[in-house]
Amino acid sequence: MKLLQFSIVNDVSLLLVLDTAGQEEFSALREQYMRKGDGFLIVYSVIDSKSCKNTRQFYNQILRVKDRYFIKNRNKFI
Repeated sequence: MKLLQFSIVNDVSLLLVLDTAGQEEFSALREQYMRKGDGFLIVYSVIDSKSCKNTRQFYNQILRVKDRYFIKNRNKFI
């Protein structure tokens, strides 16, 4: 876990980076951070197709934990 501080137009923000590398033993910890998080960046390896496919799983997990759902035919979140 790494905490970074940065400033954009005199507004100081903190960024907490939690790299679990898809390890299942971190799944409970990951959901705890998802509940508290305001934004998410899902990163994958372009040379590992499994890594790319797992992005959908993480995206859906974030939506579930945040009690948000995407309605495909209406292109919006509820």
